[in-house]
Amino acid sequence: MEPERLGYWLVTIAGTVLCGWWLSIRPGASCRNVATPVAFLLILLSSLLAILTVSR
Repeated sequence: MEPERLGYWLVTIAGTVLCGWWLSIRPGASCRNVATPVAFLLILLSSLLAILTVSR
């Protein structure tokens, strides 16, 4: 995959997970029981991005 496409998908996925995290923890959220899995995905995503950054 070209580096531009890889970067685009990484930013898209990271933004989506971050938005899901914010929507699940904000005051008055209706999806409050989704906060733990989304927080786990956010930590996992940041770890994978750090590994990708170091390996490039």
